[in-house]
Amino acid sequence: MDLLLIVAPAIVLLGLHVAGFSTYSALYALGKAPAVAGLEGKRFSLGRHFMVYWHWSLSPFELFLVRKRVSPNAISFVAMLVSFTSGLAIATGHLATGAWLYALSGTLDIVDGRLARATERSSAAGGFLDSVADRWSEAAVFIGFAWLLKDTNWFLAVIVALAGSMMVSYVRAAGEVRGTLLDGGLMKRPERIVAVAAGTFACAILASIPSTIHLVPTVMGSVLAVVGVGSMLTAVGRWIRGYKNLHAMEMAACAKAQIPRKTPAEAVGVVLGADSRSNIDVPVQAQAAAPLGVVAAGAESSASATTHL
Repeated sequence: MDLLLIVAPAIVLLGLHVAGFSTYSALYALGKAPAVAGLEGKRFSLGRHFMVYWHWSLSPFELFLVRKRVSPNAISFVAMLVSFTSGLAIATGHLATGAWLYALSGTLDIVDGRLARATERSSAAGGFLDSVADRWSEAAVFIGFAWLLKDTNWFLAVIVALAGSMMVSYVRAAGEVRGTLLDGGLMKRPERIVAVAAGTFACAILASIPSTIHLVPTVMGSVLAVVGVGSMLTAVGRWIRGYKNLHAMEMAACAKAQIPRKTPAEAVGVVLGADSRSNIDVPVQAQAAAPLGVVAAGAESSASATTHL
C-alpha cells in the first residue's frame, strides 16, 4: 500500500509530462513551437529543448500569478519555506514527501524570476533576496540529509554536497561583483535539484520495500556524493575561468591605456634597486654605527612599500 501511494502520483505526473512534452516536440518539429522569453543565451546541462518545454509548461501557472498580482518576493519566501519543510521531512525519514516538496521548491524558484520579469518588477533588491533565499533552501535540505545519514559512512558525502553547492553560487557571485559572468558548469542549481529530488524519490521506493530498505543509505549517499563532486568541479571550473576572464580584462585595460606591464624579473629589479637609486645620502658613520638589523629592516620596509604601490 505504501509503495502504491508513493508511485501512483509519480505515474500520473509522468503521464501528464509525457503528453505535454510530446505536444511541445510536435509543435517544435512543425516550426510552431511557442516562444519562451527569458532563456536567451542560457545553457542547460539537461538539454535546452527539455528546459524550454519545462518553462513553457509553467506558463499557465505564471499567467495565473500575474492576474492575481502575486509578488515575486512572496514566491521566493514560499519556495524557501517549502524547502525547509522538505528538509524536515527528509530528516524524519519521510523521503517521498521530501522529494516532492524539494521538486516543488525548485519549480517555484523558476517561477519567481519569470514572474518578476513578466510584471516588470525585476530589481537588484529582489534578485538579492532570491539569491540568499536559495542558499537557505539548499542548506535546509542538506541539513535534513545530514541528520538522516548521521550514523552512516555517507555523512561526509552530505558535507561535500553542501560545500560544493555553496561554492558554485559563491564563485558566481564573486565573479559578478568583479564584472564577469560565470554561469556555466555541469552541476548548476537546476541539475542539483533534479538529481537530489530523483535520488530521494528512488530511495523512498526502496524504503517502502522491506527487502531493499537497507540500500537507502548507500543509494542516497551515492547520489549526494555525485552531486558534491560535480558541484566541486563546477566551482573549480568557474574559478579558473573567472581568473582568466579578469586577467584578460586587466590586460586589455592596460593596453588601452598604453601602460606597459613589467615582467616579474623587472618588478624584482625595481624592488632590489630601490636603495641604490635613492637620493638620500646616509653618512658612513651612521651606517657603521647602525645595527645590522636596523639597516635590513629599512631595506625590507622600502621593498614592501614599492611592491604594494
